[in-house]
Amino acid sequence: MSAGDEQAIIKQYQPLIRALIPYEQQNKLLEGINKFSKRLPSSVRKVVKEEVVRLTSLTDAPADNSAFAQFPVMKFKHFGVQMRLDKVGAQILKNETSLYQDRYTVGVFESVMNSDFYQNQIKKEQFKKIVDAFNVESQSFTDIDFGDDIAIRPNFTISSPDFEKGRHCSISSMSHKGIALETKRPPNASTGDIITFTIPEVKGLTKEPTEITLELESVKYNKHLGKYETSFVFQDDVDKGFLATLKRYVAITAYKQPLQRDLEIERAMQELERDRILENSPWLPVFLAPEKKSLKPIIALFTKANVEHNDAEKLLASLQDKPIFATLVDELRKYNEAYVFHGNIKTKNGNVQITATHRQLLALKQLNALVYLLAKSGDFICTHCRLDSVTREDKQKAFAIHDIASKEFEQLAQISHVLYCKDVSAYLTGCVKTIDHLLV
Repeated sequence: MSAGDEQAIIKQYQPLIRALIPYEQQNKLLEGINKFSKRLPSSVRKVVKEEVVRLTSLTDAPADNSAFAQFPVMKFKHFGVQMRLDKVGAQILKNETSLYQDRYTVGVFESVMNSDFYQNQIKKEQFKKIVDAFNVESQSFTDIDFGDDIAIRPNFTISSPDFEKGRHCSISSMSHKGIALETKRPPNASTGDIITFTIPEVKGLTKEPTEITLELESVKYNKHLGKYETSFVFQDDVDKGFLATLKRYVAITAYKQPLQRDLEIERAMQELERDRILENSPWLPVFLAPEKKSLKPIIALFTKANVEHNDAEKLLASLQDKPIFATLVDELRKYNEAYVFHGNIKTKNGNVQITATHRQLLALKQLNALVYLLAKSGDFICTHCRLDSVTREDKQKAFAIHDIASKEFEQLAQISHVLYCKDVSAYLTGCVKTIDHLLV
């Protein structure tokens, strides 16, 4: 077997080699090889075994990654060996030393000095930043923006007579940068191979079966899926028009199809977080649609938490007076926040019903007096209101996620705003009791 063939095997079976490292350090390498690679040809098993032994051999070679480091570079000693590494290189050194059971081996040295391994570490840190951003953005209901890293897991397959004997392969990831395919066994192909695949007719992407040329970048074993993932990148001579169409297709279908596994996990986490926030929020959402120059209520969303916090029947009744609602909408459009007072005041001539916003009462210089009388009567509600708009993009996204046609749900398609309501009467009642106590 030539040196080139051995290097190709090492590249192809890199995940297997790393998985066998702990077995070698426990003197159980043969057991590990039989467990993971008993179906492989003896020649491949021999190369894999020799590579594991080589990587786990101790070394005293000093490491210096300043050729591709992000400065500043630090000088320090690791197990007595001189190091010149930046922050990322030092982290790789720490992680790899741990993998090799706290020993400085050939494998640790090569990982630190490998620029490709370094770049993969950078990508992991960038992805972590996306995850951290999600943790913040989920609180503001802002979607995670994966940017150019967006990749979907489409529901069609592609094939090539030069890959897996022409079998149709499922796509685990597709973006305008490349495609990753799933196979049950390691593919009979090597890094750098140029393979032409056929994409079937796909609405929004191709009008007929289309051939694309891809370059094999890497093969990795995905332990979560229990399958091998072969990653391909587009050749430089691929039609730019096709890449532009593919980028648009990914963006359009990102809410209709699953994303690449890691991205889909983050999106699912965000949706669960949103559900948790909504389920436990005291605010009662009322969805509104345009009506002439104002807005009209269409539907309200009740949850266990907001029903417990609010007297929903009384709250909605306080907003049913059309003139008051129109005034409320005008105030919310201008100030984005308002309070509605609704209740009965006892007079000599009987009960008088009052429904007004706090700005109307301020204009009449009656806020203090009427709030005191309403709270004292006990038959009243003060509703805190906020308004938020529903954009066209938001609606398109919602219809796509739930896979429903907007024409079949005209009421939902009409929604333009959400009115968030919360009963704050208890706070006013408490203030009135305090005032009465002070007066006494």
